[in-house]
This record gives sequence, C-alpha cells and structure tokens, in this order.
Amino acid sequence: MIAPPCAAILISPATDAEADGGSISALAIREFRSPLFIVYEEGTRQFRDAAAALRDRLRSVGAPRVRLLAIPGTDHSIGLLEQHASARAFVDRAVRSCQKS
Repeated sequence: MIAPPCAAILISPATDAEADGGSISALAIREFRSPLFIVYEEGTRQFRDAAAALRDRLRSVGAPRVRLLAIPGTDHSIGLLEQHASARAFVDRAVRSCQKS
C-alpha cells in the first residue's frame, strides 16, 4: 500500500468535473487519510458551497484534519493567490506542515 500524501491543498475547489463525455465527483470519495487545506473565494457561491461540501464529506470518511480559509471577494484560483497574502500564507502553512510529518 502506498502511504497517503502528508497534506493536500485545494484552491477554489469544485465538487464535480466533466470532460470528453465522462465525469467525476469528489463527493463520491470513500476514504481520505491526509490533512486537507481548502482556500476559496467567499463571494462566489459555487466555490463557497463546494468547499463546505468537501469539508463535510471528507470529515465523514475520516480525513484526519480539514482546514478552510474563506477569502473575501471573487478572486479565483491563481488570482486568489496572486491577490491575497493570506491565501499565500495559508498554502505556505499547508506545505510546511509536511516538514513536521
């Protein structure tokens, strides 16, 4: 068995994706054994709701720790990191958490 990653980071998460006639749902996950860090834009309902749904689902399947950071506004994905020092600091803390493992 392969060990789980020391942490996972989601930026502006989505719960579902479709391409080339196929689809996946992150909410279908049955097990999650890594600490999870989610940063998202508070002003976009789609991403705010996705962050909450993922938090709830991953906690229910045993994620050891789920941390969320809501950033005011609608900056998305790389823009969220480029425009908000608090988002960059959150991601930095997530990455550095692996050094403690």
